[in-house]
Amino acid sequence: MALNHLAGKEIGDYILEERIGRGATADVYRARQKSVKRHVALKIINPLYNIDDPSDFRQRFEREARIIAALEHIHILPVHDYGVTHDGIAFIVMRLMRGGSLDELIAKESLSIEHVVRLFTQIASALHYAHEGRVIHRDIKPSNILLDEIGNAYVTDFGVAKLIDNPSMSLTKTGYIIGAPAYSSPEQLRDMPIDRRSDIFGMGVLLYTMLVGHTPYSKTAAGVLDVIDKQINVPPSSPRTFRPDISPQIESVILTAMNKDPNDRFPTAQAMSDALVAAAAGQSISVTKLKTATATREMKAVIAQTSGDKNLIRLYVVGIVALIVGIISVFVLSQVLSGVVNPVPSSTILLAQRGNRTDVIPSDGEIRLALARLGTNGFIGYIPCTLASQFQASRAREMNELFEDYGIRFKVYDSDMDRLVQADLITRAVSEGAKSLIICSLDDQTLQSSMLYVQDEHIPVVFVAPTTPDYGAVVIEPDNHFIGLQAGREAGRYINEVLGGQANYIALDYPPLGYIRNLIAGMQEGLLELAPDAQFMGSYGVTATFESGYEVMQSILEEDVAFDVVLSLSDATSFGAIQALEEAGIPPSDVAIFSVNGESLAQRYIRNEYYLRATVEIPTSELAHVSVGAAIKLLGDGTLPQTIVLSRGQVFTPEMLEVSPQD
Repeated sequence: MALNHLAGKEIGDYILEERIGRGATADVYRARQKSVKRHVALKIINPLYNIDDPSDFRQRFEREARIIAALEHIHILPVHDYGVTHDGIAFIVMRLMRGGSLDELIAKESLSIEHVVRLFTQIASALHYAHEGRVIHRDIKPSNILLDEIGNAYVTDFGVAKLIDNPSMSLTKTGYIIGAPAYSSPEQLRDMPIDRRSDIFGMGVLLYTMLVGHTPYSKTAAGVLDVIDKQINVPPSSPRTFRPDISPQIESVILTAMNKDPNDRFPTAQAMSDALVAAAAGQSISVTKLKTATATREMKAVIAQTSGDKNLIRLYVVGIVALIVGIISVFVLSQVLSGVVNPVPSSTILLAQRGNRTDVIPSDGEIRLALARLGTNGFIGYIPCTLASQFQASRAREMNELFEDYGIRFKVYDSDMDRLVQADLITRAVSEGAKSLIICSLDDQTLQSSMLYVQDEHIPVVFVAPTTPDYGAVVIEPDNHFIGLQAGREAGRYINEVLGGQANYIALDYPPLGYIRNLIAGMQEGLLELAPDAQFMGSYGVTATFESGYEVMQSILEEDVAFDVVLSLSDATSFGAIQALEEAGIPPSDVAIFSVNGESLAQRYIRNEYYLRATVEIPTSELAHVSVGAAIKLLGDGTLPQTIVLSRGQVFTPEMLEVSPQD
């Protein structure tokens, strides 16, 4: 079956709408998932790769797809589903990204060094996570890095090259090469065994391309075979030849990663990322020392110094001593856990009492006890509602950094706004070793069975928003009614000053959660307080995602509902609604949106009076600190109030942000 003739075909729960991407190994379609009414990206593997033995291909595909679907990282594009149809179509279902690819971004503009470093560290963190799980990407290139609406990077096609790898398709026999030649390592092009260092080479080419705008040999190679020859045998041209503002230190990072000998490259993606960050700060990097420091965060980005044989011997001695100390520490910890420390936490939660962030700062003793309970394999799990917005993703990233500072393992399980998936992820996190959970509840009722299991396992829980029942957990509570009141008052002020006191308004709500209903009620109360003659045209159920806002607004417009003002539960939802309004040709002057979260893109829209007129900040950093502190205190037998109330955030309006020309 020709891949370009699949539009309109149904594959399980998915209806293929249009092809949005094409490569040598697969085609990508935008598809609609019928059961949850959302759009996804559905990748179909080229039938060329399963012609030899379909049954063997199916087994290998499903085995490897299970591994890839299990990858849970903030900067890895999540896999929702996969399978092989009865007529042999192998497919992988992923989140649909609307921010384009890194390939498109590089073609569109010259990236600043700061921008490159920010994106590259995100990419490297994803690859390091995968490598630690023994998954090699094999096809690092800009088109496999997708961007969200605010420019964060997501690595995709993890292991697709591995999924389609067929022993009968060696380079010498059929001319097929696994991975893009311009980004493939010499050992990969020679069809030799590879490990994570092959991906490190691809990362070097990727970094070169991000900074220069083209691959190392694209200006000199006569064709694909010449590229392969140069990739194997010829050192790359200096990137500083094409971009003089690249420092010698950054060039050294690129060329180290692109060494022909794998042993001369960075040992890990994290080591390369650390080296780049240090190089961007003007520091020189010793690759030898980075290799010895791979397992130690305190030795990140070591500044190069002159070292002789004695210094090397001293370094090895220090490493051996550190290893011995680590072994002793593990032994002592096992003794502690075997008798001295009760594995079941016995923290004290002061029921019905309210506190603030100062009440959840863990003491040294609580930290030590929490670390003892976690042991070598335990971790704290975070189940967010979604990672598809800046607000949610920033919170997860900051939590991760805070837990790293404490030396605590942290794992994220993205619910992707799916209530049933969230319930499964909670039990999965516990079964995989989570000793405490931080949860953003999507639906209080759906979580009941999972939470009963969590209680039976004596796992302490922090909810990042109010939930009913509270399951004896600590609850972090933004003042949702007051936040809504502030946003609503801005809407009422706008109706009076711009619309003469008369307006039709709608609300984008999420009824399953009481605190969201409380937020929207506050918005309506604030609006009517200042604009009592405004007419309410209806409430529409959405989730806090771009996709949901886009699809619901499309439906509202199709119903021909008359409205001037929108009250939205989140900035991410607002961005999707704005996209639908743009596509419908409705100008920003005709609709005013009032929202919550205070994301940077929302502030830009407000500054330029582009649909959004106000957003109320929920302090992300404080929320992250409070979540982390509460989780540690619960594991460390601390005493803390049941409810932690967050500070009130700032209200962003055009006047406060100073209106500027649209950028």
